[in-house]
Parts: sequence; structure tokens; C-alpha cells
Amino acid sequence: PRQAEISRLCDMDDIQAATKLLEQWEHELVTTGSNDSTNSTAHTTAVESIKSCYTTILNALVGRQQQRSSSGSSTGTKGANPNDDSGPLPPFQANRLLKRLLELGKKNPEWLPTPDIVHLVIQAWTCIPVMNGASIECRNHIDTLWSLYRQHDKDKRFVPLRESYFCAIRACSMRDRGRNAARMAEKLLNEMESVCKRHPQLTPDRSIVNEVMYAWSTSDQKFKAGSKCELILDKMLEKSQLKGRSEMTPNTASFNIAINALANTREMNAGSRAESLLHTMEQLSSKGMDCAPDETSFNSVINVWACSRFKGAPERSTAILHHMAKRYEAGLTQVHPDAATFNTVLKNWANSRDVKATDRAEEVFQQYREAVVE
Repeated sequence: PRQAEISRLCDMDDIQAATKLLEQWEHELVTTGSNDSTNSTAHTTAVESIKSCYTTILNALVGRQQQRSSSGSSTGTKGANPNDDSGPLPPFQANRLLKRLLELGKKNPEWLPTPDIVHLVIQAWTCIPVMNGASIECRNHIDTLWSLYRQHDKDKRFVPLRESYFCAIRACSMRDRGRNAARMAEKLLNEMESVCKRHPQLTPDRSIVNEVMYAWSTSDQKFKAGSKCELILDKMLEKSQLKGRSEMTPNTASFNIAINALANTREMNAGSRAESLLHTMEQLSSKGMDCAPDETSFNSVINVWACSRFKGAPERSTAILHHMAKRYEAGLTQVHPDAATFNTVLKNWANSRDVKATDRAEEVFQQYREAVVE
């Protein structure tokens, strides 16, 4: 009856009342001595029922926050203190529930949280648009599971879920823009690579690596983000050739993230490096790889040139525009220059000190008018 009542309260979004009822039930079980050897089966069943209620409440917390985030009603989360478990926000409430299970587990391992429960706590930290310390909290929760794994003779019941790593890495790229978030994302990826031989379910794939690159591309590391993404992309191509690692093969999004990182960087030769990535996309896609350049690819490379201080940047932007148009006219692709393409090239010429800049800009604008008519 209490399990059903807790579920009903969660459905009514009365999580506070559900948590209070759960704590009362838990207190009764811990203090009444029902965990003696003569009633061990009943005790185990009760513990599992209560842990199931923890899952119910955590699901409700995550669902509540996801609903708030989608409606844009989450406010005040950026300055929240991750160490304050008494806070009203779902992540803090989830932390408190997890801490309680860990405390009970010190006396009786039956109470220890499962990876599914820990994953829900991690989700609570990743469903808020911006949350200081979210990546650190997710990292700590994954570490907690590995600590339990080692304490209990490498019990596979405590191996973190692949989804938990994905959420933790996404927290680094989407939720927490802290200075070290990108480094943490890469460390999590490297950790997955190191443990996947023993635990194949943790083998990273393209979606996870793309998130790591995105963490770098949106970081404040302006002098290394581009080169980091290029290096990670090279490793993706290398690992995708290994047996059983085809899911590591980079796609169009992978290359676009790296190109965008170069647009946001202050590194040397960013324009030529972005253009080289574009040519690589064309070459690999002609061999059947799912990485054909799209409008974003071309526009991003042109934008890299526009953001550079290279003297010949306007010429390179115009050449890419013409290359893009010729590929479309030849029927090689459905990708063609759009308004953003022409605008970026025009911006490049507008910022140029070339004596022919005005004439060249007029030529590009005329091409745009003709493209609109067609």
C-alpha cells in the first residue's frame, strides 16, 4: 500500500510528501529489527520495494525538471551551490536521496544504490539548462559507482551505465561551461576507452566523441580548441578502422563541430585547416562514408576565413562559394549556396582592404541575385 501511495503522490507532483512517506517506511524497517536472520527474506523484499520507491521519486524529480526546462521556467540555477543538498532544485534533492542510500549501504550492502538509481541522479544534474558544477557532480557520481565496484570485489552490479557517461560528457558541453569542463569531457572519454576491454558495454561511439568535441568547441580555450578537435577527429578515423569499432566512424556532424571550433579559435592557419577538413569530407564521402558536407560545412569554413586575419581570406571564401555552386550544378550534391553563404562572403570582402574589394563584392552580390531568380 505504501509503495502505491508513494507512486500516487509522485504522479500528483507532491514529491515532498512522497519522500516523507518513504523516509518513514525506511526508518521503520531499519529500526524495528526486521533484518534479523529469521526474517531475512522479508527484509530483502522490503528493501527492494523501498529502493524501487527511490527510483519512482527520482524519476519524478527528473520529469519535473525536464518539464520546467522545456517551458523555460528554470531560473536561478547558474549561481546555485552544488554542495548544498538542502536546496529545492531536483539535483540537490536527488543528491540527498543518493547520500541516504549510501549511508544505509555502509551497514547493509542490500541498501546500496544500483547504477540505474545513480543514473537518475546524474540525469537530475543534466536536465537543467545551465548549472554550475554539473559536470563535477556527474563525474563524482560515476566515481562513486567505481568505488563500490572495487570495494565489493569488482562486482559488475556497480559498473556505471554507458548512458551515465554520455550524460556526464554532455554536462561538460551543454550544461556546465566551466574552464575545465572540456578537459573533464575528454578524461571521461579516455576512461571509457581504458575500461571498455573489460566492460564492452562502455565502448564509446561517435555520439559520445561528438559531445567531447562539442565541449571543446564551446569552451573558452581559444588557443587550443581547434587543434584538440582535429586531434580527436583523427583518432576517430583511426579507431573506426579497428575490428568492432565501426560505430566510431565520424559523420558530417563530427566534421562540422571541428570546423566550428576552428571558427571560434585564435590558432594559426585556422582557415586553411578548416578547408582541409572540408576536402577530407568530400574525399571520404565519395568512398561511401556518411560525412558528405552540407550547407553548415561550407558556411562554417567560409566563416573561419571571415574570422581570420589572413590577407587572402576573401579570395578563399569566394573560391569555396564557387566550388559549392559548381558541385550543385554538376548534380554531385543537393547542397547549394544559401543566403548565409553569400552574406558571409560579402562580409569577408567588406572587411578587406583589397583595392578590388568593392568590385568583387558587387560580383558576389550579382551572383546572389541570379541564384535567387533561379
